[in-house]
Amino acid sequence: MTLVFIAVLAISITACNGQCFAEKNNNPNGCTYKGVTHALNTEWETEVCQKCSCKQDVMSCCPKYTTPVNIDKDCISIFDEKNCIYRVVRKDDPCKQCKINNAVG
Repeated sequence: MTLVFIAVLAISITACNGQCFAEKNNNPNGCTYKGVTHALNTEWETEVCQKCSCKQDVMSCCPKYTTPVNIDKDCISIFDEKNCIYRVVRKDDPCKQCKINNAVG
């Protein structure tokens, strides 16, 4: 019982931070993501910049990108959906990139 509680807590904490998610897989033939079944022991990328994997007992998805944190006050982060990356640029001149000191994800 304690092990189940710890597993649920770990998944809940992961889901709360908006980074990765995992769900139990009950399909012996693969994992279903948005109506498409993926074979066991495979990985795929989604249209929303996530990388997913299908294992016998769980399907999990995590972002393919990192999120900049603690950026300079004169800069802003902009998400490039086509390339699945954040660009950090100057607020007064978006053509100039800023240094990324820290990122999570």
